Amino acid sequence: MKIRVGAWRRTEAGGARDGRRPGERSGLHAAGAALAVLMAVALAVALQPASATAAGIKWQPLTLQQALDRAKDKNEIVMIDVFSDHCGQCKDMDEGFWNTPEGAELGEDLIAIKIESDKPEGIPLHRRYPILGLPAVIFLRPDGEEIGRVLGFRDRRDFIVDAQSLKSGIDPLPAMERALAASPSNLAQIAAVLEQYLYRRREADAQKLLDRAMQVDKARQSLDGLRALSSMAKYKEGFTGDKAGALALWKTIVEQYPTNMGVASGVSGSLKIAMAQGETVSWIDWICKIAEQYPGEGRLQYNVAIVAYHQGVGDPCLAKAARRAIAAKIGPPNMDSIAVVLEKPTRGK
Repeated sequence: MKIRVGAWRRTEAGGARDGRRPGERSGLHAAGAALAVLMAVALAVALQPASATAAGIKWQPLTLQQALDRAKDKNEIVMIDVFSDHCGQCKDMDEGFWNTPEGAELGEDLIAIKIESDKPEGIPLHRRYPILGLPAVIFLRPDGEEIGRVLGFRDRRDFIVDAQSLKSGIDPLPAMERALAASPSNLAQIAAVLEQYLYRRREADAQKLLDRAMQVDKARQSLDGLRALSSMAKYKEGFTGDKAGALALWKTIVEQYPTNMGVASGVSGSLKIAMAQGETVSWIDWICKIAEQYPGEGRLQYNVAIVAYHQGVGDPCLAKAARRAIAAKIGPPNMDSIAVVLEKPTRGK
């Protein structure tokens, strides 16, 4: 619908049809034009779809089981935003997407719930769906089977494309498997399909791909090879509860990828499990031997020192790692102070 604003119009030559000079209007005409503009704006806003004017997505206050029950009754897809207070990208997603019209639109015509990963309400979720990283936006069919998920929030446009595809019910796994079959040695494809298998609790299939990744990445230089190991470690640690298996995988990352920029995940993951199992002393002995084998790898030395420092673990050999990082000019300005703190051993704790 077109709305004519005001009665006065310019001619092509810039004059006015009623004889007045250009720009000269009566007070009545000016007031009428202003009122008409306001009415047009109000009408345009009123005619916009609700999703375009919404402040953000409307989450439904339901537990996981309540959402699944409602999904069966209404034959709708469930979308779960899995988050945590200590997850920086989760906060970015809230501010940069969920609280926007685009976020509101994604939440339409499905059952949208939020679950805090590390709170009691997250326990049923962890028991049923492996969580390998946050933020995770998981899409489920009415029968509870996973369609797929989007991990992380870095590029808003990419996230929307992936999420809209899952919302429409398109399972990405078949296409990913075809791509892997066409290029069986592609480490990025191997790691991606492996993760999809883990999301669906297909551990045996994921293990076969992990074995393939290790065969392909003989030089142990690929981040994708390390990513495959890390995904399996997280699955064993967080979903199956196989702490010993997870610890072995975290250690494998450090032992076989000591020069890789992603080695920090192995250092951190192995220490956290070792501390939980009362094996801190043996971890110190092990990690210090690795650090001594690669004295010139400043990134490794830094990660060994900084992870131990943040976990309150100390030993003179860890202080040596900090000083090697200083010599390699890697780390914050206070690395000297960190080295001093690390000198105090925590053996026996």
